[in-house]
Amino acid sequence: MGAGVRHLARIYMSGSNAQRDQSKKPLILGDYCLMRGDAENRILEYARKSGGAVQACVAKPGIIEDPSKIGALEKVGRIVLRSIVGLFKVNVDIIAAALLNQAVNGFEKDTLQNEDLSRIGTVVCSTNISD
Repeated sequence: MGAGVRHLARIYMSGSNAQRDQSKKPLILGDYCLMRGDAENRILEYARKSGGAVQACVAKPGIIEDPSKIGALEKVGRIVLRSIVGLFKVNVDIIAAALLNQAVNGFEKDTLQNEDLSRIGTVVCSTNISD
């Protein structure tokens, strides 16, 4: 792309259990996980074929939580769900900070797993804005 020409950046919010390998159907929500994985494949392939005009990133968070809005019973239910399905959690403020950081500053990599989102968002949230 020429000087001064901007690319189109897109973040696709998927899920940590989405399966890109269409021959590996998960036991829980299998068709849904395959559909999400297929969407991830198509989005990343489109960006690769765009010649740099489009940049894409897939965010694959676990369960997104807002700790200020979760009651005790819901908290227990989510712990049980996370342990059964094998999902990690990320707080809404942390994932929001991570996604905004990546959209503004460029993508660290084409797929951000829950641990990446948590790490990036935690760093962004802990940075003193006045610096």
